[in-house]
Amino acid sequence: MAQIPASTMRVDPPTPLSVDPCDEDPLAVALLAVQGNVFNGESLEAIFRGSPPGIPLLAVTSRRLMMLDTATFEDRSALVSVPLSGVSSVAFVASDDQSFEATTTVGMVLLRKPVLLVCESRDEARELHDMLIWTLTS
Repeated sequence: MAQIPASTMRVDPPTPLSVDPCDEDPLAVALLAVQGNVFNGESLEAIFRGSPPGIPLLAVTSRRLMMLDTATFEDRSALVSVPLSGVSSVAFVASDDQSFEATTTVGMVLLRKPVLLVCESRDEARELHDMLIWTLTS
């Protein structure tokens, strides 16, 4: 059974990272960019780290999704913001030999573009799925 995310669910903004701007790790640089791009009046709800073949990072705020896109712009990384209104569907994605209850992969359609996030655990996948579907159906 899906759990409705608590309306009071908030995460404190992450402690500022000390990362060398010349750091080669795009994930660390993206985390800094996420922290620096949260607007006044906007709250950071959750951050999800992904594994291949999906996107490596997804941040959920009270207004939008921010994702690290390493595939769309050839050899460049982009921190892409999508308003929550741009999320048209959310799905659990399972392989042929896997059940939907056991999957760690969440699929989303963001502004007509399919996006996958392979979460670290099925609980994390459930949290992301339920957070987004609650937003879509509210």
